[in-house]
Amino acid sequence: MKIAITADLHLTSKADHPERYNALSNILDQMLEAHVYNLMIAGDLFDTSLKNFSDFEELCTQKKYKDIRFSIIPGNHDAGLSPSSIVAENVRIFEHPTILEVSPEGLCFFMVPYAEEMTMGDCLEAEAETLKERPWIMVGHGDWSEGLRQPNPYEPGVYMPLTNADIQRYQPRRVFLGHIHAPMDGDRVHYAGSPCGLDITEYGKRRFLLYDTEQDKVEERSANTDVIYFDEDFVMLPVEDEKAYITDLIRERIRSWGIAEEERSKVRVRVTVRG
Repeated sequence: MKIAITADLHLTSKADHPERYNALSNILDQMLEAHVYNLMIAGDLFDTSLKNFSDFEELCTQKKYKDIRFSIIPGNHDAGLSPSSIVAENVRIFEHPTILEVSPEGLCFFMVPYAEEMTMGDCLEAEAETLKERPWIMVGHGDWSEGLRQPNPYEPGVYMPLTNADIQRYQPRRVFLGHIHAPMDGDRVHYAGSPCGLDITEYGKRRFLLYDTEQDKVEERSANTDVIYFDEDFVMLPVEDEKAYITDLIRERIRSWGIAEEERSKVRVRVTVRG
């Protein structure tokens, strides 16, 4: 069985940011092509500013997506999300830590929504006896406080941390987290990252994850987005032919992006030259 995982879409109204809805639609289309019918969203599906969820509900109830089940935990930006927020039959919102039976081979998912002034370890301790009896996967929203943590300039501080000590003590098979928008992977801990760059600071091609529950395999899939951001920094040296020098640097940087010719019209670049 395969399950798709994403996070941090920060949906607003479709009129304000259609590219975020288009990225989600692309994920759903790729899921259907791969015969994957479960999508887990690890927090911050919605932006703080959004109070009306009708655009999302219209998307997930489209006829072609009716067989996809959406399992959603609130993040710190949509912490007020509750089961009554969205009435679509194929959407389930977990406002409390919940053990979810999904996999036919006995694997369970521990869904841990964001809770202010709590750690993920607090939630794990409460279900420790139940979880130790079987293999399990954690889906949460917050900071892995050791290993992959990257500073977030927009949200200083630590949000609902998970530590290596927690992982060693409770032994999840995998941990899928939202909150950090850059895609990152450790031995067990994975940040899917935001599938659509919110601004120039979220650069490069974006992704979502497919998890094979039988083989315990994580697969990366590219999300086809309307815009691809890059933020490039060059150092200009005092060479004889400065124009040729900087031109070569730029060409090499563009090659490193891994962008196909047909995708170049989507690219938005901020360039800083120092020296």
